[in-house]
Amino acid sequence: MSKLNDIITEKVVLAGLYNHGSELYYDVANILNGETFVDDTHKAVFTSIQNLFLTKNFVKIDYPSFFATMNELGHGRILDDKSELHHIQSIINTDTEKENIKSWCIKLRKLQTARSLKDELQEANKQLDKINGTESFNEIIGIAESPIINFTQSLEISTSNILPIHDGINEYITYVEGNPKSIVGISTGYPILDDNIGSGIRKSSILLLGARTGFGKSLFSVNTGMFVASKLKIPVLYLDTEMAKIDHQPRLLSLLTYDMDFKVEIREIELGTYAAVEQKRQSVNEAVKILQSSPFYYLSLRGKSFTEHFSTMRKFLYRNVGFKSNGEANDCLIIYDYFKLHALSDLSNNLQERQILRDMMQQMHDFAGKYNIPILMLTQLNRDGIDKEDQGVIRGSDSALDPVTTFCIFKEKSAEEINIDTIQKGNSKIMILKGRHAEKHSSGNYISFMKIGKYGKIAEIKP
Repeated sequence: MSKLNDIITEKVVLAGLYNHGSELYYDVANILNGETFVDDTHKAVFTSIQNLFLTKNFVKIDYPSFFATMNELGHGRILDDKSELHHIQSIINTDTEKENIKSWCIKLRKLQTARSLKDELQEANKQLDKINGTESFNEIIGIAESPIINFTQSLEISTSNILPIHDGINEYITYVEGNPKSIVGISTGYPILDDNIGSGIRKSSILLLGARTGFGKSLFSVNTGMFVASKLKIPVLYLDTEMAKIDHQPRLLSLLTYDMDFKVEIREIELGTYAAVEQKRQSVNEAVKILQSSPFYYLSLRGKSFTEHFSTMRKFLYRNVGFKSNGEANDCLIIYDYFKLHALSDLSNNLQERQILRDMMQQMHDFAGKYNIPILMLTQLNRDGIDKEDQGVIRGSDSALDPVTTFCIFKEKSAEEINIDTIQKGNSKIMILKGRHAEKHSSGNYISFMKIGKYGKIAEIKP
């Protein structure tokens, strides 16, 4: 009979977690827990590794820190046993391939699931032993069914039950009546845009913003990210495939000074010339304080594969955001700048680029849905984006947009549009070409913005 454990696989997984660092840990964090491991020493090793990554924020584990943490967590008795210490050292020295670890983690989780289910069924057996014959057939069958149903619902990835669409409607109505709010999703910082895309960037959704190279899609996302982080105090992760953090910092500081008594241009900050004017120096210092107090996080993704990006996002959710009791992530916003093919390895199996783009977008959509989070993605428009205003302006065209909740394009107003609107009504516009929760914009119907590049400011203009 199977013992429902695999000690060798436990050792391989622990060796992988120890040697491949936090990136691998966050990639499998939703699979493993202390009870995944049967061997007591393996449990101690796992909880120590988990502590180093989650609590101490280690990226790579070193030998002294690992053993110090084991002792700190009360596992000193294991370290005092020479045979156990030798076993731990053999785990550390085991060579593993990073790419193989996740599949071994899944195997261990399946074995854990089987052990847990077996315990539930044993409890049901005890209840069946108490049957005296006065019970109904349904009651007897219910004793066997209940542990299966309850257990399935407790799994992170469970079998979905078919329910009436009205199930839970009373609880929903009670909640919304008792918790009124002004917006459904996360605000972009632009009220008119929020209303047009369906009351903000909704959870489990993707807002895709397209623009031509150099027009300001990154500026737009920085304006939104800064609003969410500084005004709403909601954690924001800015993932960048093009620029570096040092490129964004002067933009953010200039943007933050825009509404102060003394504005400071981006170039003045980059050159340091603002310091010659005391009032501007004070504005920049105040902007620094605002930025330091805002939960705005940044990471450059240059050189990383698309698959690695998901590990980074999971790391952000586990380390900086946290989760509710139902497994959903707390409020946050991920900004992904920008969506494209990242490496020739993404062009495997002779698939056409259009299908690859759609598959990549579907993966982003699935990630947003799994953790119930909103994602603001940026993409580059093809040359048609200069003149055309339809879904074909995105590279990869319609099929890549299937998983997207909302698709907008951000572009310069034409001379004719500025002449009709007047320059006071802005020099830029956003058109909504696809909106699951909003009306699409036809040609000539748009939201006006004023792009003030020297301050990194993009302002929404009321009609």
